[in-house]
Amino acid sequence: MRLFMRVDSERDEIFDSLHRRSVIIIMVIAAVLAIKLAADFLAPIVIAMFLVALAWPIKTFLSRHMPDSLSYTGSFIALIGGLAIFVGAIYLSATEVMEVAPKYQKEISRFWKETKYELAVNGVDTTEKVNLEDVRNFASQLLLNFQESLLSLVLVIAYVMLALPVVTTWSSKLRNCFGEDRAERVLSALQQIGKSFQNYLVAMLICGSISAISTYLLLVLLGVDLAFTWGVLAFLLSFIPVIGAFLTVIPPVILAFLQFDNLGMPLAVFLSMGCMHMFIGNIIEPKIQGRMLSLSPLVVLISLSFWGFLWGIPGALLAAPLTHGGIIVCNHYDRTRWFSCLLLENRKKDLSG
Repeated sequence: MRLFMRVDSERDEIFDSLHRRSVIIIMVIAAVLAIKLAADFLAPIVIAMFLVALAWPIKTFLSRHMPDSLSYTGSFIALIGGLAIFVGAIYLSATEVMEVAPKYQKEISRFWKETKYELAVNGVDTTEKVNLEDVRNFASQLLLNFQESLLSLVLVIAYVMLALPVVTTWSSKLRNCFGEDRAERVLSALQQIGKSFQNYLVAMLICGSISAISTYLLLVLLGVDLAFTWGVLAFLLSFIPVIGAFLTVIPPVILAFLQFDNLGMPLAVFLSMGCMHMFIGNIIEPKIQGRMLSLSPLVVLISLSFWGFLWGIPGALLAAPLTHGGIIVCNHYDRTRWFSCLLLENRKKDLSG
């Protein structure tokens, strides 16, 4: 009888364990689907949270020298100024591309015809392939997406403007909801996580600026067109670790093939930009990031695919910060520290930064 009771007990434990795991899997799948379906709603909120994290050190510094109302205004103005510079850089890049595009239209047409001919000679059917009209339609779609992005930017600014004054009230709200002791533990954890994440974002901005300025100066020195545009692209792609540096090199090399009649200049662009980004990635970035943890290339690719699938291009650009934020949270708690250990390239470092 005892044997049967023990067997029944073990069987119930197995069923309970399977039931819990099944529920967890279903909840994770449901959460992923919800994040994907709510992309238009969630993405601006997440971006606003990042901007608040960036603006908060400015607010803290200003609050030491002026009243809170002025410190909020000053930090918001500083943030808007940074966003204005970023949007202005995007606009200047688009203007630069429009000005240079007619110069390369014939070259692109000739290159496309030669490519189609070579493909046809090798038995590849090119009748259904992409033509220049498809490229124009794609460019028009990009412009429409850019207009939608501007509308989203206005929404993000509104979120930031409303969120900045609210953050300081969270401490009192937590104390009222959870009590003094528990609220202090939660606030301590949030402060440490927030500080680590702020350090990460600031380091990424500095590294991105270095990459953008270096790319611009190098391409100006080499005489490659659209140097400013490639610099802006380098800044954006710097938020994608490992892969971003590789993607930054490709467009200037392709343009160098169209701009110059020899292979020497494209090769020089490829080698010089490759060496420059290797130097930035292996020497400068580790010094700036200090003791912060780095993601392994495999995790970068997986997170890029995952967030790109959920939120498209914004998800791809936010993939590294979102993954880093999740790792920082997991690393703060003993129960989930094993998960951050799996995702990180070097576990011996520290996130306290």
